[in-house]
Amino acid sequence: MPKTVQILILANSIRHGGYCVAGKLAMPLENGEFKIVDQWIRLTNPDGDEGAVPHAKTLCPAPKQIHPLDIIQVELRGPCNNPDHPEDWYYEPASPWRFVSHADKSWLPLIADKPPRLWHDGGQPQSVHGGFVRAMTPPAFSICLIPGPQKMDLYFWKKPVQDPHTGQMKSKYVRDLLFEHAGIDHEFSVTDPVFMEPIWKRMTDLPQVMRMPGASECFLCLSLGLEFHGRHYKICATIFER
Repeated sequence: MPKTVQILILANSIRHGGYCVAGKLAMPLENGEFKIVDQWIRLTNPDGDEGAVPHAKTLCPAPKQIHPLDIIQVELRGPCNNPDHPEDWYYEPASPWRFVSHADKSWLPLIADKPPRLWHDGGQPQSVHGGFVRAMTPPAFSICLIPGPQKMDLYFWKKPVQDPHTGQMKSKYVRDLLFEHAGIDHEFSVTDPVFMEPIWKRMTDLPQVMRMPGASECFLCLSLGLEFHGRHYKICATIFER
């Protein structure tokens, strides 16, 4: 049975075929406030390529773009039951999303997750092997919100790569967030469109490193992508700066 819920949006990031929109359930209280519960909802298009949300759906109401910390009302069809993405829920395409309210950054410390460690299989820092999430010790998760680490660097450049189909050279835009969590090095590809807007203009053919000031005062919405060539790649969907 479809059900109507309200969600505190914590990610509206670029994803192949559209957008990745995700957040935590917001339970309305009698005094007009909200209680944010730990359940994540990654909104998934039942009719689209790999579930990506089309741009038109992220306008709520048009032409207003949904942003992180917006609270919206959505009708859900039901869970996707994907063990690699246990937070995925199908939304009802025929029902419009409705803007409800907007939260303050002061909420972030209160609703942040506390995972003892992030995804790591002993191999490369930017991905884990296929099926990693379904093999996690419960509770398995593929998305979380954490406080920023003490030290965090953004590594970015236009990397020349050869198109395997045409043989022509093209540019791959690398934008990796490097940091340590629980003694392990991680690399997350940044897909936050607001954070990346000024960075695109600084991209060159030479690698650049930008130290993130006030990293420990940031919050990061982190995710694992769906399996691609046997790996799940790490994604930083939102950087909440101080």
